[in-house]
Amino acid sequence: MRHPGAARPLLAVAAGVLSGALGAFAASTPVIRPLAHTIGLWALLVALLCAGTTRAVAMTRSTLALVGAVIAFFGLTGFHLSAGKLALWLALAVISGLALGEVSRRIPHPLATATTAGLLVADAARRGWHYPNQIPFLAAFLLIALAALAWRARPLHPRTALFLPLTTALGYAVVAAPDLLEDLIR
Repeated sequence: MRHPGAARPLLAVAAGVLSGALGAFAASTPVIRPLAHTIGLWALLVALLCAGTTRAVAMTRSTLALVGAVIAFFGLTGFHLSAGKLALWLALAVISGLALGEVSRRIPHPLATATTAGLLVADAARRGWHYPNQIPFLAAFLLIALAALAWRARPLHPRTALFLPLTTALGYAVVAAPDLLEDLIR
């Protein structure tokens, strides 16, 4: 008899592939195009998959989901990537999976919840700064993502808001890093 949790890694891969497919679809759809160029979708995915789990479960789920998302996204968009860029994005998926998994497993702790929220806010702000015409969509996605995060972190601790300015500032540096690394590989 199989253990009831044995299929969960496959569900994490499926969730990642589905989110990567959504990102690929967004790349060719003007209204939702920002989803293809931000990490908010994937940060939210990891938070929802990993909140309240053990370290091993969170690391496994988040890494499998993000690797699946990268493969689906680039496989479905048809972007021509060099081997170096694909390796970079897969490495970033693994590193991000481990880091986000560790943070997300600690949700609903106020600092963990604020870290994820700060990443979401910073991601939307950075994209909106460069593409002001996308601000309405980014704001709508941000509100939905924050509501989903608050639901997952319930009951939401009042101290979460105290950490948000710091985690947003740090999150801005984190969301800028992949583009800087990709520019170095050109």
